[in-house]
Amino acid sequence: HENDDDTPWSCKQLGERTPAQEAPEETIDAGHVDCSNPGEGCGSSKCCKVAGMACFEKTEYWADCMETCTPGVHENDDDTPWSCKQLGERTPAQEAPEETIDAGHVDCSNPGEGCGSSKCCKVAGMACFEKT
Repeated sequence: HENDDDTPWSCKQLGERTPAQEAPEETIDAGHVDCSNPGEGCGSSKCCKVAGMACFEKTEYWADCMETCTPGVHENDDDTPWSCKQLGERTPAQEAPEETIDAGHVDCSNPGEGCGSSKCCKVAGMACFEKT
């Protein structure tokens, strides 16, 4: 994990994932308009429209946009392990604009703020995970 100390992550999910939505124009950096949304696959574009995300490889045939990636089999996915090789550069992070915040998630945390207390994320498609 970027900007992280050596403390391991348990990766226990602390709350429900904020429902995904297509990135509104306001969250797309001018240099990332031809990039991919989460769930679309980013193997060809090798970049993500959503701020704070990067394109991670699962296999030579599939990659997707995520905030982080842990190598191995992912929960709620098939049994094919992720290599988690980062393809391209991470889209610069930014505070979630009001348009990306679900009405039920206004008291949740922005990426990088820490979500141990709120146990939820403002940005659509993200989830809070515990670090041990």
